[in-house]
Amino acid sequence: MMELKTITKVSLLAYGIVSLLNALMNLFLVEIYLNPMTGWNNPLHPRQWGGTLLGIAIFTFLAVFRKKEWEQIKFAYGFLYYLILMNLVVEGLIVIILGPSLSAAAINQAFLDVVLMSVLLILGIYSYTKQKE
Repeated sequence: MMELKTITKVSLLAYGIVSLLNALMNLFLVEIYLNPMTGWNNPLHPRQWGGTLLGIAIFTFLAVFRKKEWEQIKFAYGFLYYLILMNLVVEGLIVIILGPSLSAAAINQAFLDVVLMSVLLILGIYSYTKQKE
């Protein structure tokens, strides 16, 4: 059995902290979060995504602090980073399809999300390759 390397733990912690912060914002501050974003008026979608992010954050913290073996979390680790990749695609499609009707704040938020998810994805892929060595 192979232990989790430090870079993998850092990657999971970064993913968990970002997920927890976004989950709290999407679950409890939806009205403040959506107020400047004219063109996006579906308050249910951010709450559903916030619940998903809360589950991800709980898993990442449990994986870092309770699981010590790579084989125990390998499948879920791959799924987490697959989820980021799919979210990048969806975020891009939302901006392309709804772009003309979205406000500048909504487009800026989408751009920030894409940059943040790209950094997490690169960190995750890097730590996955280092873990496999």
